[in-house]
Amino acid sequence: MTPERVAKIFRKIEIIPFSGCWIWMGVTNNKGYGRVVDGGKRMVMHRYLYEFFKRPIQDGKQIDHLCRVRCCVNPEHLEQVSSKENTYRGNGPTSINRAKTHCIYGHAFDEVNTMYLSRQRRCRKCDYRSFRKQRKLAEEMAADLTIRTLKLPEE
Repeated sequence: MTPERVAKIFRKIEIIPFSGCWIWMGVTNNKGYGRVVDGGKRMVMHRYLYEFFKRPIQDGKQIDHLCRVRCCVNPEHLEQVSSKENTYRGNGPTSINRAKTHCIYGHAFDEVNTMYLSRQRRCRKCDYRSFRKQRKLAEEMAADLTIRTLKLPEE
């Protein structure tokens, strides 16, 4: 990168003293990440500066913002991680659910009480309780149906 290119890029960065974030003030994509075009190739700014200041990004790796600010391009706030690790570190539904240690009824998600169905973690105690309720309801419905069918129609 030429000195002119570096100067042009840094004119679009605002450094926030208290956090250390380098906020990209230029064009951003629809997800809030800074964008840049270099040699006809589109790149997101945080990846571009990570590779310039630190090292090339390995295949299959993503860049995680340790500061949780998407438009931050400070290489010291960025780390190469796997897609899975990046998701777990986020604040979306996957990371929120992963952090839960108990089901909504207070049963622990431990080795004995936890089952996985199609990538979903479920509580065995609650699942069994639900099964028992459904079975009881089915038995009551069957008994009611039997009583109704045994009665003779009135003439």
